[in-house]
Amino acid sequence: KGSGMRIGPTEPKLRTIGRVAEELGAPVWRVDYAVRTRRITPAARAGRLRLWDAAGVERIRAALAEIREVSR
Repeated sequence: KGSGMRIGPTEPKLRTIGRVAEELGAPVWRVDYAVRTRRITPAARAGRLRLWDAAGVERIRAALAEIREVSR
């Protein structure tokens, strides 16, 4: 018998740019702009898809905050 613990939904280890945008509450185009202009490299690729891990998401979050600050 099990321990009674339920396993709930977990955060994906790798995320597409769409998922990153959703997590950060930003449009995909803005996340893509931050990635391209700040040269943030993905943790992995699956075909043409770029995939980011948690550290990459944090770099993107920081880049978006920097872009917001500069544009004020």
